[in-house]
Amino acid sequence: MDLCSQETVAAVIEGLQEWLRLVPQRSTDCRGVPEPANKWGLGAERCVLRALHSHLVAVGQPLIAARIRSEMADLLQTAESLDECHLEGDPDPHAVRRLVASARIQTKALIKLLSAIRTAPVYAAPGDGVPRRRRGHPRRQDPAQDRRLVEEWHQVRGRAGMTRKEFCAAKGITLQAFIRVQDRVRKQTAQESMSSRA
Repeated sequence: MDLCSQETVAAVIEGLQEWLRLVPQRSTDCRGVPEPANKWGLGAERCVLRALHSHLVAVGQPLIAARIRSEMADLLQTAESLDECHLEGDPDPHAVRRLVASARIQTKALIKLLSAIRTAPVYAAPGDGVPRRRRGHPRRQDPAQDRRLVEEWHQVRGRAGMTRKEFCAAKGITLQAFIRVQDRVRKQTAQESMSSRA
């Protein structure tokens, strides 16, 4: 399952609603020792929201990502406080009621934020949908064409005060491209000279 898909966000919303129906939770292990069930109950949602946070940052939505992180951190803090109440032998009912009320408000705020994200176009990376120029193999160089271009330059060089820059402009190429052509021709000539000696 794609942890950043809209379907997964819908599953997180459903999980948060289910968690809210169960709050406050009291749990004990096999020895009868109280366990932090409220915070544990948010484990799956916490994992998915962490992945969603990273995804939103990667696609250029750091403010939304920070908001989700903040809302989830507040909810986890409240869940932890609820667990602390229940880890005591006799929890204060007034404190539990206040924490449950806070948990409801925070969960609803987080659900509202996630619902807005589900319908907003925040999943695409910047520039998605815009065709990008693909980089293929570099264009193959034609040694014969390179030689012809250099020979043409040798024929007109210095005539009527023509500069290399003017020659390039007349040929419709950049000066840098022509310099690369000259380098290739020099290298070719050197290689041919070395192979003829061998």
